[in-house]
Amino acid sequence: MRAWAQRLDADGAADRARKAENDRRVTIRPAPDCMTYLTALLPMKEGVAAYGALHRAAMAGAVDPDEHRAKGQIMADAVLIWRPSHARVDRRRPGLDPGRGRTGGARCAGAAGDDRPHPA
Repeated sequence: MRAWAQRLDADGAADRARKAENDRRVTIRPAPDCMTYLTALLPMKEGVAAYGALHRAAMAGAVDPDEHRAKGQIMADAVLIWRPSHARVDRRRPGLDPGRGRTGGARCAGAAGDDRPHPA
């Protein structure tokens, strides 16, 4: 049904896609056994690129004979390597620009590398 609507109103579909980009976000929710679900809602192009980078890292690690983690574990560990202190917000197109350094703004107390006192 949606495919037909997009064919009939291509301009409207493009407008909805542009507006949907404003809804991008990262959320967290609890999972069993002291784990969390960390979810990113991203534009298709950036989401696929991020997943592809994680997948390539996992496949490169998986060929190492000393590697005993599963592909999913390698991908999860690769996500943990990214640190907010190494990200920059691009004011022209809001979002993170990994590897360019922190440009200011709020950081979460307790984030990796954050030595500020934690609220009680």
